[in-house]
Amino acid sequence: MMALEALRIFVADTFRLIASRPDAFTTVSGRGLGSDRADREHEATVKQAIDLASPGNASTVSSLIRRLFPARERHLGGSHYGADWLETWRRQRRVAHPEVLGTYLRRRLPPGAIAAARMDAIVQALEDDERLDRILRDLDDDQLEQALSRLEGYEEDFPGTRPEVTIGVLSRHGRRLTRHPRSMFELGPRVQLSRIVYRLLRNLEPGIVARTVEATDFQDFSSRYDVVRMVGHREGAGHKLVDEATAERLEGQLIDDLLRAAAEELSREPDLGALIWLLRRERPTDAPAAVQDWAATDAFFVALLRAHLLISLGATVGSVAVRRTLQLKWPDLASLLGQHYLATRLSQVNPGWVAETYDDDTLEAWRQARRYAQDPDAAERDLRHWPDGGADED
Repeated sequence: MMALEALRIFVADTFRLIASRPDAFTTVSGRGLGSDRADREHEATVKQAIDLASPGNASTVSSLIRRLFPARERHLGGSHYGADWLETWRRQRRVAHPEVLGTYLRRRLPPGAIAAARMDAIVQALEDDERLDRILRDLDDDQLEQALSRLEGYEEDFPGTRPEVTIGVLSRHGRRLTRHPRSMFELGPRVQLSRIVYRLLRNLEPGIVARTVEATDFQDFSSRYDVVRMVGHREGAGHKLVDEATAERLEGQLIDDLLRAAAEELSREPDLGALIWLLRRERPTDAPAAVQDWAATDAFFVALLRAHLLISLGATVGSVAVRRTLQLKWPDLASLLGQHYLATRLSQVNPGWVAETYDDDTLEAWRQARRYAQDPDAAERDLRHWPDGGADED
């Protein structure tokens, strides 16, 4: 702050340029589409900021810019800094982070932003069940997402003595998070939550990781499966934090408990599709009967439709609007439960109840299901136009 105030007082033109183009001073290497062109523009802006100072001050201004905004060092003969530095700068409350610089320039936090003191309180409460739960309950859903995105930058402060407490509380509040990203270039909030859990576990001994997973009071099967898959050996999903035998045992215990669960309980699972996929892969002889038994409950049946809904985000070049496209994987449902059974259940569920109870995405899954029940070939035609043909994903 003292350095920025010095710029504001003694080289006002330079300060005004920084204030008008903060992105030119805080954008790190390789950020998104058109980054090469933007980088050239940022370099020109930095050089202009130095040229605006008097010849006697140019060297000092250059040094201050390098000190305040390390992302610009590469244009001044220094190092390159990538996106992995952003959380460190935000945690250190440096104006090198765009949000911190924005707070300085506005002289106030943006609406809904989380103060650094609140983040410090979250970190200090990580292994205190009641205290952490209370702090997270006081955050609205958007603030909860902010907190998770910032928590990665505090990894070196994670206590590590009772991670099962932290994971249990986070899974409790994970139900408040949407599964899908809001734009094409961001992680979904639930992915962000998984990244936090991974950082809580990755430096522990394998035996401690296994005990932690077994001791965690998970809010739902979806959160438990996410962690079991994370610590295991599945290609593309597991980080091998436990040995293979332990990974198989943890997965087997999860499946056994899942098969004993009630339909109403499963209907509230945020990642029901992944759980059904797990059953079909590991217990192919048990899965159809179990799912059919659960599907006799209306809430589970509708949730099952929603779980088979593909969601794609796209945008037209030159437009900031994000387009969402929805497609039901009807052939997967038909292979699991049969065309006749699906058509029968669709005729039995009260459509008025569905319309009053569920969100727009679920209603779209319902509408497409009713259409495909009458015309199964339409589902095959529609899926052929979908990326990868609507292939199954874990």
